[in-house]
Amino acid sequence: ALQETVRTGKPQRGEWVCRRKTGGPFPAEQTIASIRNADREVLRIAVTIDDIGRDKTGRKPEAVEAESDFERFFNLIPDLACIVSTDGYFKRVNPAWEATRGYTREEVRNTPMLDFIHPDDLERTLSEIAKQSREYRTKHFVNRYRCKNGSYRIFDWRTTFNRDDSTRFGIAKDITEQRLSE
Repeated sequence: ALQETVRTGKPQRGEWVCRRKTGGPFPAEQTIASIRNADREVLRIAVTIDDIGRDKTGRKPEAVEAESDFERFFNLIPDLACIVSTDGYFKRVNPAWEATRGYTREEVRNTPMLDFIHPDDLERTLSEIAKQSREYRTKHFVNRYRCKNGSYRIFDWRTTFNRDDSTRFGIAKDITEQRLSE
């Protein structure tokens, strides 16, 4: 399945019997997908394993399936996906953050969001965050984010603000190459 994913770029899915840390077996659905750059070169292989044998939470199967679908979507989407908390830190980022910017997901989560933004874009970004708190959504907000190697990538953001817990959900498309060619 791994070789097929690398060769074709198509995610591969199958069911296997896996072993828990305690040694006990469990039936699992495994998805293998590749994260690629603009030249279609493989940057990273993402593997998700879902225990399909039982649900210990007592939730309805539909809720478990929806959560599982969200996890797969969040981890396989090629754009940068994130959830940002009220304190300005990333609560969660998908694997594309590592592939695009070079920081590990842990490094991204442990650094204030504003520390990554280009200094010339900081005031506009703060203004957009304030505006979003009133209007819920942002479409096509562009700013630059610092990469681990010191360079900057240009991102086109779409975000939604959740007033219930002041959490922001965002997806950023890397438009650096497009902007440079323009």
